[in-house]
Amino acid sequence: MNLFRRRFAMWFAFAAATGTGGCAASSPATAPTPPAPAGDVPLPAHRHPIPPRSSPGELVPNTGMRVPRTAAAGETFTISVPVGAVVEAFGEHVEAQAGGEIRLQAPEAPGVHVIRVRQSGRANPVPFRITITPR
Repeated sequence: MNLFRRRFAMWFAFAAATGTGGCAASSPATAPTPPAPAGDVPLPAHRHPIPPRSSPGELVPNTGMRVPRTAAAGETFTISVPVGAVVEAFGEHVEAQAGGEIRLQAPEAPGVHVIRVRQSGRANPVPFRITITPR
């Protein structure tokens, strides 16, 4: 018996004895997935859906950035981005220094605007929408 066949035979014997084999017949049965709650029943804490892409002033998942969703016209607000990132907002380009916080002033014209954050190591900028509301 060659080495490969010997190792396969040993693996097969182990898998059969422990029930960890690769075929469906030897795998242990799993518990069925519980049904989803119906209607307006709140989900348990461990079954909450994926959070929204961004929340006002909260950490945006998988980016390490904090960007508000709304600001009043002419208001000064702060965003938090990684150090060295370049922020393109309202016609300005600002590089984040130590601390990563950048203060921006919202334009006087209300509407939806896009803030783009360029990081080194990322091919494309990360866009964030911000709604400027009238005063």
